[in-house]
Amino acid sequence: MTVHFIGAGPGAADLITLRGRDLIARCPVCLYAGSIVPKALLAHCPKGARIVDTGPLSLDEIVSNVIRHGYSDTNDHVVEVRLSIHDGVVTSVIEDDGHPYDPRESPEPDLSMPVEQRGPGGLGIFLVRQMMDSIDYARRDGKNVLTVTASRREGDE
Repeated sequence: MTVHFIGAGPGAADLITLRGRDLIARCPVCLYAGSIVPKALLAHCPKGARIVDTGPLSLDEIVSNVIRHGYSDTNDHVVEVRLSIHDGVVTSVIEDDGHPYDPRESPEPDLSMPVEQRGPGGLGIFLVRQMMDSIDYARRDGKNVLTVTASRREGDE
């Protein structure tokens, strides 16, 4: 599997390169950050392609990672998620009692290598970093406290 990250300039669908357009046209799965990618770019996806807006996936990705990787026991645990919106900024606070883990310290995946050679892991937190405006981490009272923010962008509903 090959992953291509394709942009179209500063939010303008008509600034996509010919190469980018052609790559999109060949992709059986097209992932896009709906909050920053113009929907007009999706017209280049092939018929029958699976099209996924990754914008809402960042919170899901974080919580899934906590559940999958945060615990080495089978005990019940609580993952607390608090959301707030103020002046167009969505703030998510995820608190868990899992192993200490600061996602800001995770190395970025080598996207120049094919997925088969890279091995599992790292892409999800990479995508979260790309989609969020800020990521803050603290370890308090034996808990991971991760705070992420995302601002509304032009064209968001």
